[in-house]
Amino acid sequence: MGVLIKEALVIGWPLLALIAGLFVYSLVSIKDPAARKRATFKLFIGMIAACMLMVAVAHYKGSFYEANRMLPA
Repeated sequence: MGVLIKEALVIGWPLLALIAGLFVYSLVSIKDPAARKRATFKLFIGMIAACMLMVAVAHYKGSFYEANRMLPA
């Protein structure tokens, strides 16, 4: 499992950096505390979803792409 997460971070670090940049931008630009809390929650959920997506892509890459470079039948 650790290898899969490491591969996911190698593949998806630009996406996570983009989401972190959006997080910083939203904290700076949103002045309303309630809207800031909603934006923080949505960005946190986005980070979790991006991590799950990258783990799925890394699993796909490790299971199918490296073996014979063909899609499963």
